[in-house]
Amino acid sequence: MAASKRHIPHFSSIEEVDVTKLEEMPSDRNAARGNKPKLTILSMLITAICKILPDHPMLNAPFDDEAGIVSRFRSMPIGIATKTGRSDAPRPP
Repeated sequence: MAASKRHIPHFSSIEEVDVTKLEEMPSDRNAARGNKPKLTILSMLITAICKILPDHPMLNAPFDDEAGIVSRFRSMPIGIATKTGRSDAPRPP
């Protein structure tokens, strides 16, 4: 990690966004879905990311330090890490 920090430019960007309407979308759409799998905000965000990446391929381009080149993927591998369970739930012994 230290080597990548030295060789690859890093940046952070923080934006505040009102997501009130986004939070309402899954429940509004799920009401009409019947027995189909329920939509979540996460599923909607993944869909949006998949739609925007073809227009901005460098967002999904790894840097090969040894070769000194940036590669682009034809596919869009997306990994999502989530926390499950409640943080205030008692832990098992």
